[in-house]
Amino acid sequence: MAGGNNKQEGIAKGTIESEQREPSSATPTTGIDTSASKDAFVPSVFSHLASRILRDWQRFGQHVNDMPYFTTPLDNEGHIRLLTIKPGADDDPVECDLSEEHIDNLPPFEALSYTWGDPDQRTPVYVAGEPFRVTANLATALRYLRYPDRPRSIWVDALCINQRNAHEVNVQIQYMTNIYGNATGILAWLGPDDGSAGLAFDVIRIISDTISQDQVGHLTALFCRPYWSRLWVVQELVLARDVQFVCGQQYLPWLAVDRLFRRTPSGGKMPFDILPLHLRNIVYRLRHIWHAREIRNASNHLTFSQLLNKYNPCRCSEPKDYVYSLLGLAPSSTPIHRLVKPDYTSRTSTEDVFRDATAAAILEDQNLNVLCLVRRHSDHNLDNIPRPLPIEASWVGDWSCVRVIRPLIEPDNAEQLFAAYKSGSFSKEENLALKDIGVLKIRGAVFDKLDVVRKEVNPLNEGWEEDVKAWEPSGLGSYRYPSGEDAVDAFWRTLIQDDSFAPFHKVHERITPQQIDDYRDLYFRWRDGIARERSDPEDDGRSFAQCILWSPNLSTLAGWTFAVTNHGYFARVQPDTEQGDIVALLQGSVVLVVLRPVDFTDSRLYEGGVKVGAWRFIGTAYVHGIMDGEAMSSELLSAEQDFYIV
Repeated sequence: MAGGNNKQEGIAKGTIESEQREPSSATPTTGIDTSASKDAFVPSVFSHLASRILRDWQRFGQHVNDMPYFTTPLDNEGHIRLLTIKPGADDDPVECDLSEEHIDNLPPFEALSYTWGDPDQRTPVYVAGEPFRVTANLATALRYLRYPDRPRSIWVDALCINQRNAHEVNVQIQYMTNIYGNATGILAWLGPDDGSAGLAFDVIRIISDTISQDQVGHLTALFCRPYWSRLWVVQELVLARDVQFVCGQQYLPWLAVDRLFRRTPSGGKMPFDILPLHLRNIVYRLRHIWHAREIRNASNHLTFSQLLNKYNPCRCSEPKDYVYSLLGLAPSSTPIHRLVKPDYTSRTSTEDVFRDATAAAILEDQNLNVLCLVRRHSDHNLDNIPRPLPIEASWVGDWSCVRVIRPLIEPDNAEQLFAAYKSGSFSKEENLALKDIGVLKIRGAVFDKLDVVRKEVNPLNEGWEEDVKAWEPSGLGSYRYPSGEDAVDAFWRTLIQDDSFAPFHKVHERITPQQIDDYRDLYFRWRDGIARERSDPEDDGRSFAQCILWSPNLSTLAGWTFAVTNHGYFARVQPDTEQGDIVALLQGSVVLVVLRPVDFTDSRLYEGGVKVGAWRFIGTAYVHGIMDGEAMSSELLSAEQDFYIV
């Protein structure tokens, strides 16, 4: 049978072929090291896992359980419940018992990671002989996870906490550190086996240099399951001591997943690299989880701006959870834990949460790179992605919105491409004293104003290339570019934001002097409609169009348009930019920003009795010839001033 012997139990250390079927009390050989060097994570990590329990209670508890709870309250301090699934055959009812255990003396147990599923689809299981209705997905998981010949002990939120007792939920939150920290491993329930799960698990175990279409199909089916789209899964898997993925009766240990993303000792390709592009785009969610575990194993951590960016494709039903679900991955010493405390009541709005998360990223990074992530949506609505939430403060990111705009700065990049202005130093007292009314105070200077702003081009339209060509200023051949560079070169380099990335050059880096002639030739052939002859030995299928539109959903078009400043500089800006908006350099921002003066009335925006000007953040900007600090010696740059961005 595909996936190996379903009844095989245990796992041979150092192998990935065997299937782990029972908890182990041994020190884990893979996964997270729980040594003291990582203790900084512990106080915050599991309290925020617990906030999901509280939120799940608020969302589902009253719907899932329509019968009185079946056990006595947990009145004794330091006690939790563990669920013991009784042995049974496939068609037997699911029967369980609950035991009360002291948090300092827990027996071996596993913890369940899963999706609740539809709260209206409920199935009874039996606990201490009494029927108890849970979501169908949980009931199915318990049915498959039970052993045929002996009990299995697990912790699962929906049954080990009285979901109808808010007081108990709040009390149990404080024990999440011990529960997840002492679990021998996480059982990641992906759902029943549809016939291809075992085959997909086999592919992950054996994949090396080639992959067949059938294998691609099995993996695609596996990674399109709802489990992978759930954001809460990220920290459950990243923080686990060990992980097993479960589909029906098929098990896949984390060691096999590790092999999928591990490069050869010589630095060659990893098995993940041979997957076709569309499949890599799906599997990337698991790769990001693997990467975060690697970082933690090295006693490091991702910054909160990196977390917001990396796991954005995963989804939550509650907007606040786009921040709350990531708190557990941030060390307790970072600013996010000083500014954000999970609160699902109306006292804290979604914008409050998003504003504090943006502010925390600025304080942690000590730069304004997070502002590059604020503009995330394109009106062309790629893939029918929902529109952003109405956020009043212009500098605050809607962290629930799927990012379809490629930013000028990617937080994960080890080296940034630009250095337009000097660094800054940021503090809550100086820059964020007025954040609660939506004000960010930043020091900076005005460089220029925008004179011409072109209409955004829809990358999904068949005629997008002609629309982009129409951006070219008239008389470009005789145009005198302000920096002294050839104007034609300045134009095509602006179109691609001076980034050499393309399907034929998959590295984000600045155009080098050695590449200019090659890219210029591609531009001229594209602009003039000249195709290379099929017999041309240099015809490798490359085109300048590929430098603009890398794939249907990756480009320098979605969320970007073309503009010209008053002094003739070419720029790429966000589409809601207007003529007359200023282009400014802000301390701590390595790229330029577009700002617009607005009327903002608040008694706190006065200095020496004089009302200060307020500005709206429109977006970041690429301005050709000004991205490497040239403006700091330009006579166009105004004296520095305080910008109050609202």
